[in-house]
Amino acid sequence: ATGSGTVGPITGGMSTAGGGACQASAPGATPPCFCAGEHVSGQTSPPEDGACQPACVPDGFVSLWCLDDAACCSGSCDLPTGFCTGGAVTSTTGTGDTGTSTSTGG
Repeated sequence: ATGSGTVGPITGGMSTAGGGACQASAPGATPPCFCAGEHVSGQTSPPEDGACQPACVPDGFVSLWCLDDAACCSGSCDLPTGFCTGGAVTSTTGTGDTGTSTSTGG
């Protein structure tokens, strides 16, 4: 099962309701565990372990890092960035343009 969650998405902040530290989600457990870590300002990568959340993490929710696909309501966690993406991986680093570049010279 993925994080499609029968308990609905998280709407508030970090919670340890339903369990303590975790390294993997167990959405089918009683109570369910959607493993996510608190996003700390300045942190550049997800933590190694998180806390069991009582509900799945919605796409784009910036207060929590997803630690696996099952933590996300959409079932898709972009592990390099720690955000639930709904399958569309986006980068949060840099402001660079995409496209082609050309050069002249010789």
